[in-house]
Amino acid sequence: MNGVENWSHGDKLVRLKIPFGVAYGTDPHRAIALVEAAAAGSPRVMAEPPPLCHLTGFGDSSVDFEVRVWINDPQNGIINVKGKVLLAIWDAFQREGIEIPFPQRDLHIRSAPGLEPLVERVPARAPHAEGAGAARG
Repeated sequence: MNGVENWSHGDKLVRLKIPFGVAYGTDPHRAIALVEAAAAGSPRVMAEPPPLCHLTGFGDSSVDFEVRVWINDPQNGIINVKGKVLLAIWDAFQREGIEIPFPQRDLHIRSAPGLEPLVERVPARAPHAEGAGAARG
């Protein structure tokens, strides 16, 4: 049987994982550099080991990242550190014109009994392979 070792038990060093996302079209290398610098500037984030940011995936609406930081005073709270780091990331992204996206969906109506008169009044935005117009919303 394998046990689980709790590295932070008896040690005040704690690693925090802070997820965030940026809009597609953002240079991920630039985003990583900005985030690592922003996190390093947070007062309770340790300089060693330094903050480290990883691209973690390509989501529906964003390129997903996670920044990992270390603190040595978890007794003073954890969520407040995460909040300060996220605020520093927000500020850096605002200065640099990097967008934090929100979910966006296109709705394509092929048929909806009773809605045909409304759909017919909306001009098609782009032709579809089926040749039908689409309403977006």
